[in-house]
Amino acid sequence: MELSRTEDSSQFYWGFISGFILGWAMNLLLFGLVMRYWFLDDATKRVYSPSSSSVSPKLKATLDRKRELIQSVEKNFKNQNAPLSISDVEVLSKTLYGLSEHSAESTDWLNVVFAQIISKYRNDLLMNNLFTSALNKALNTDTKTSLLGAITLTDISFGQEFPLLKDVIIKHKKDSSSVYAEITVEYNDRITVAFDTSLLIGARGVNFAALPISLALSFVKFVGKITLELEATTADPSIFFSVQPEYDLDFEINSLVGHRSKLKDVPKFASMIIYNLKSVFQTHFVSPQGKRFKLPRIDKLFVGLSSPDTSSSTEANTSSSASAPTANYDASLSRDDGKEIEKSLDSVVTEVKDA
Repeated sequence: MELSRTEDSSQFYWGFISGFILGWAMNLLLFGLVMRYWFLDDATKRVYSPSSSSVSPKLKATLDRKRELIQSVEKNFKNQNAPLSISDVEVLSKTLYGLSEHSAESTDWLNVVFAQIISKYRNDLLMNNLFTSALNKALNTDTKTSLLGAITLTDISFGQEFPLLKDVIIKHKKDSSSVYAEITVEYNDRITVAFDTSLLIGARGVNFAALPISLALSFVKFVGKITLELEATTADPSIFFSVQPEYDLDFEINSLVGHRSKLKDVPKFASMIIYNLKSVFQTHFVSPQGKRFKLPRIDKLFVGLSSPDTSSSTEANTSSSASAPTANYDASLSRDDGKEIEKSLDSVVTEVKDA
């Protein structure tokens, strides 16, 4: 009797465990099928393969439309016999600079100059595919993580507005004898880079599924103070650029994740990308960090300017000086005088530093 009860209980437990495992297996299988056919795409599906000289068809069509718009506006503007070009009119209007009523002694003229330069480069970038091809190639280098598939540019926008310098003031740097320029900058625009890629799912180099991702990164706002400092005390003069900690930097992230069913603008995904972008900016540009741009040295500007005629005349002067001891004596006197002058200058600098 007890033996039959033991057998019945073992059969009951075995049935429960097998049913539990079978139920979970069915749930996992159902979940996998939903993910595979609703969200994931085929990893072996052929996609656009970027190269150094190719641009995706979607991006090419977008750039063609922008080029046609610029060319049509310029053509219509020229037909009106306007005294200013379309680029200059756009720059003056967007920098709030009036030629007839604007007063002097302001930095608005500098805004106009910068806006003209930016406008020129924007039009040049739109009129050819060199930048987009280079960026497309840079996104698909060998250093790219193996978890991502091919990255294809789908849209790029260089913005329409211009940065405005609100005010400039020269300040004395603390604990230093140098001065720096502090510039208040405001820039509200939308500079966008959009691309398509996929998150490869697999193991040991074998991918059995891919999660398509469409991403658009947009810079929208910067308000803050930047500093420019000339560092002329070093051997190589340079300009040090940095951003003061009190700044406002905003990005916008638009995303689509999935194949047939897409998740739009996932908040956690967007916040993670924005956090990393701001961290990189904080690490490389915010004071006391910054970027140093070297200026050309005067002695290096004249390197290579000597011609063969100059070298031959120098050799002739050297040979003639061998037969003229007075000339050697005068040259030695000039070198000695130069050394004395150099020593006196060094002593003056040392006295100034001690003072």
